Amino acid sequence: MNLDRRTSLALAAVLILAFATRFVMATVAVNEMWPDEVFQTLEQAHRVVFGPGIVPWEFRLGIRSWLFPGALAGVMRLSAFFGVDTAYRTWITAFLCALAVAPVGVVFGFARRRFGTAAAVAAGIVMSSWFELVYFAGKALTEVVAGHLLLCAVFIEPTRRPIRFGALLGTACALRVQLVPAALVAMLVSGWMADTHKRLSMVIALVLPVLLVGALDAATWSYPFQSFVENVRVNVLQGKSLKYGVAPPWAYVRSELDVLAWAALPLWAAAIWGARRAPSAGCAALAIVGIHSLFEHKEYRFVFPALAIIVALAAIGVAAIWTRSRVLASLAVSVLVAASVTRGLAFSTEQTTLALKLYPDGSLWSNDRGPLLAFERLGRDKRICGVGLLNIPWYRTGGYAWLHRDLPIVIMKKVQSNKRHAAGVNGLVTPVGLGQRLGEYERIECWPGACAYQRAGSCNPLPGYALNDVLRANGE
Repeated sequence: MNLDRRTSLALAAVLILAFATRFVMATVAVNEMWPDEVFQTLEQAHRVVFGPGIVPWEFRLGIRSWLFPGALAGVMRLSAFFGVDTAYRTWITAFLCALAVAPVGVVFGFARRRFGTAAAVAAGIVMSSWFELVYFAGKALTEVVAGHLLLCAVFIEPTRRPIRFGALLGTACALRVQLVPAALVAMLVSGWMADTHKRLSMVIALVLPVLLVGALDAATWSYPFQSFVENVRVNVLQGKSLKYGVAPPWAYVRSELDVLAWAALPLWAAAIWGARRAPSAGCAALAIVGIHSLFEHKEYRFVFPALAIIVALAAIGVAAIWTRSRVLASLAVSVLVAASVTRGLAFSTEQTTLALKLYPDGSLWSNDRGPLLAFERLGRDKRICGVGLLNIPWYRTGGYAWLHRDLPIVIMKKVQSNKRHAAGVNGLVTPVGLGQRLGEYERIECWPGACAYQRAGSCNPLPGYALNDVLRANGE
């Protein structure tokens, strides 16, 4: 994309705004919406690079690909290579936010080619500021990264860049196989190319990332594409995913209406207007919501790729309005930015649970912040030789990815009745409101949702106890 100086400066400003917003919020508003964003990705990467790590049942059964955790492990290894391994989470956040900025640049380019630089800036502001895109940007979830790749693909003209189009679609599907129907829809609506060479190039570029996952599964598990096959067998055929909740077919639309409230009207109106200019993107978003609505187990994050595409379509809609009326387009940008701020402030677990979030703490910007920061606090204290979890489930913590010390993690019910376990830990993580002292433990700091306690003295070994063995025995 050849850009003049004015356009280059405009694009740089939009990308800087997008990255800064995402990175600052991911760093300041520490939170956890789902345990998967730690234990299916960061924790496994930490286990590869630094040693200790909790192994959930998905990684015992081999239903998760190592593609994304492996990429995160590479970033962690790079931070360790430069001697800043204690700041590896900052590196991870910067990496994820950089990936999240790519769709902003793609939408900017799409709008500029059709409507000019000023209209592209308006589209970029909408993309940079929308609260859902900002919230998910720093989360280590395959749905999020795959969604960014899919969004980039559907706003690329396959006749002009067939290899890039195919590679992005293929990588998105390799990260999240549930996006295959949306990728096929995007290909069909965009039209098969008359040029046989370009069509073949696109197909090869699409298939290669999928084959890479098959080879990676063969190397890390037992056979090619094991993560795909076992995921379907365990979660769909055996119905294990239903254990984590079910919801009716209309739950995704209802949840998004709860999240957006009045903001649904301007966002969706602009998105419908934008879909006229990018029909393959609109059809891909509908395919994602439609396919996922057929399955009983639903989580808000599953349709993030569709949410991101809808916001992008709204941005394109605003850019299209700019060519007709700059005043109306400026008003549309102002309304969407105001909607993002007001609905972002109201962003809560009650709106997005789909009856699945077990421990809602209110605002999603601070949900489960306490256990994460408590683990980080205890991990930094060199006097801590063992961490006990008192009435805090292990999956609500940050695991070793936040503790970052090879210390035993012990599940406890009561301090007084677990003297043997208490002797093996001198740090505790508990819910708030349990008092200044718990037996020999004294409270040292509290955050929303959790407090950290410490007792004087050292820890006795706990022979025969390992958290991963306990999880294996419980099927967790």
